[in-house]
Amino acid sequence: MDQSNGGTGPALAASGARPKSRLMGWLPGVLASALAIGVLWWLVDWSAVGKALAGVPASTLALAFGIYLVSAGARARCWQLLLPERTGWGRVFVVMQEGYLLNNIFPFRLGELWRALIMGRTLSRPPLAILSTIVIERMYDVVFAATMLLVALPFMVQGERAEMVALICIAGVALLLLALWAVIYFREQWRQWLAPRLVGAPNLARTLYRQVEQVVDGFAVLTNAKQVAASVAWMAVSWVCLVAEYYVLLRALMPQPPIAWALFALGAGMLGGALPSAPSGLGLFEAAIVSALALFGVPLSAALSLAILIHLFHALFSSAVGFWGILREGETVFAVYHRVRNMVAST
Repeated sequence: MDQSNGGTGPALAASGARPKSRLMGWLPGVLASALAIGVLWWLVDWSAVGKALAGVPASTLALAFGIYLVSAGARARCWQLLLPERTGWGRVFVVMQEGYLLNNIFPFRLGELWRALIMGRTLSRPPLAILSTIVIERMYDVVFAATMLLVALPFMVQGERAEMVALICIAGVALLLLALWAVIYFREQWRQWLAPRLVGAPNLARTLYRQVEQVVDGFAVLTNAKQVAASVAWMAVSWVCLVAEYYVLLRALMPQPPIAWALFALGAGMLGGALPSAPSGLGLFEAAIVSALALFGVPLSAALSLAILIHLFHALFSSAVGFWGILREGETVFAVYHRVRNMVAST
């Protein structure tokens, strides 16, 4: 809050700099989304997109949406298994949708931080420990997305570059998981070595050490093979359902599409949507799916129609459930936004 009455010049400058720094932080993602939307607007026949969307039967939309709900439920179960303590699946599901709602509205994936904050409060755990489980969930996504690309590549004529990207993604996540496992497995040893050396250290160093400990504690689930296997299995169920959702909609837009098209579109869409962009991955998600399916010769209008339907399912459902969940928390969306920003500032 600005308390500039009688304040110093530097304080005024700092308070005035915050909006500018926020704008600069938003700008790259917004520009990337704007560029993607501009290219799509120029390349795609929008009248054909309208006809394609109007031609999808209501029964197909209902089936695809039902499959999406199963996928969302399986994903919530995956996260539930990664949490340091058990809590009800319904609670986990709603908090996950609250996070997605914030991601739909605000940049920088602030919804993930809200998930960590509110679930930490529910489980009486530090938010950073919960954030570690969300990072694991996202690493699963990268591996599954890259796997989808690899599985679909044999059906492409020119897939060497995409194959290299997919292999790099899988290898990178595998190495990161291995490094995390080593840090966690030997955590008592490095704690015993490091703790005496922090005696008399500056407050900043000790605070940073405590935060790193919280993050490492959140990753401790990786040492439980049974728990990890169960969480991966549920994430696999979620991704299989997503493939089915994409394929059901693609069949309504194209005659006899190979399932490889759905696999490749899903993998590309997930990776594209993870890039810095405007809130909800707007533009980049659609551009990633259109570009991926163009490699198979799918008309741009059909590919964009698929991306729009997928995006609408996720955005509308997560926003409705997330808004309801935030109201139940006794919060408002913008109050949540400020709480998350305060959390970032404090850590």
